[in-house]
This record gives sequence, structure tokens and C-alpha cells, in this order.
Amino acid sequence: MKRLAPLVAMLALAACSYPTTTVSSVDTRPHLSVTGAPAGSVLTIDNISMGDATAYTPDKKLITLDHGTHHVIVTSNGKTLYDNAVYLGNGANSTITIPQ
Repeated sequence: MKRLAPLVAMLALAACSYPTTTVSSVDTRPHLSVTGAPAGSVLTIDNISMGDATAYTPDKKLITLDHGTHHVIVTSNGKTLYDNAVYLGNGANSTITIPQ
């Protein structure tokens, strides 16, 4: 019995555990994509060239931006196809459609 008491105490102590906490973060920054842009067109956001506008379609790749207003320009062969200020709220997914 004397040997059983320490074993029971050890098993009871081993059954105790510290509470676990799970921390997760959610990215609520807005996303932007472009549809209808012709091949070779260039996307510029806030005076920064993002490259080929056709790479940023909803089914390919989204651009993650900070929330707020952004100046978006799409050009092709020296011609401006789209030039507008776009407001993006937290968690918004916006798509710019280039008129044909």
C-alpha cells in the first residue's frame, strides 16, 4: 500500500495539463484584381508599376493592398485604358473591369 500511494499520486499529477491557447490571425487587407485587360497591358497602383495587368485576374492572382484609396491606372501601347481612384475597405475583394 505504501508503494501504491506514490504511484497513484504520480499518475494523478501526470493527468494534469496546462490549458492550451490557440492564436490565429486573419488578414483583413483588401484584394484587387483586373478583368478585360488586353495582353501586354500594364497595371500601375499609386505610381508603382505592378507589371502585366493580365496576371492579376480573379482566378490567377490577387493584389493585396492596405485599406484606403488607391490610384489605379491600366495602360496598353501608350493608351490609358483605366485611370481612377479606387477605395478599398477592410476585407474587400474588388475587381476592376477594363471596358472593351
